[in-house]
Amino acid sequence: MRYRKDAIALVAELYKKRTKLPLILERLVERGFRKRSKESVETLIIKLKKERQRENFEKWAKKNPVKYRAMTLVSGAKQRAKKKGIPFDLTVDHIQDILEEGECQVTGLPFDIQPHQRGRDMTKKAMHAPSLDQIRPSGGYTIDNVQVVVYNYNTLKSNGTDEEALRTARALVVRYGS
Repeated sequence: MRYRKDAIALVAELYKKRTKLPLILERLVERGFRKRSKESVETLIIKLKKERQRENFEKWAKKNPVKYRAMTLVSGAKQRAKKKGIPFDLTVDHIQDILEEGECQVTGLPFDIQPHQRGRDMTKKAMHAPSLDQIRPSGGYTIDNVQVVVYNYNTLKSNGTDEEALRTARALVVRYGS
């Protein structure tokens, strides 16, 4: 059932005040809105609750960009490990500790840790954004097999080794100078 904007606003206002569902239904009728089923108002309240939770999380993520980045890196790695059936034992605290050091574990370049932005095009990653690199690609996402590196290094290395990435970097320096 569709709601008029003013009915949604009233429900949102009452929900923010922690008004109980029966009283919300009563207030809607008092204000001249047609009677709503309990289920339809509950559905609207669930949407409002999810929106508030998302807004609160976004505020938290902006205040805690390093922890947020650690959480997203670990979460993504966990999903990939499960999908591929490979070992996983990373923790948010472990990755956060490395991120707080502020630099790539291979190149020493500083991390570019952007605060959370809703709607940001995630396909356009910052070149120095932190990224998880599996030292041995078949070794899983484990503490002894993962290093936190800048995104562009991880892209250069791909499924190769640090030595192969270094060989490519040296060739670039020889060809284009320092």
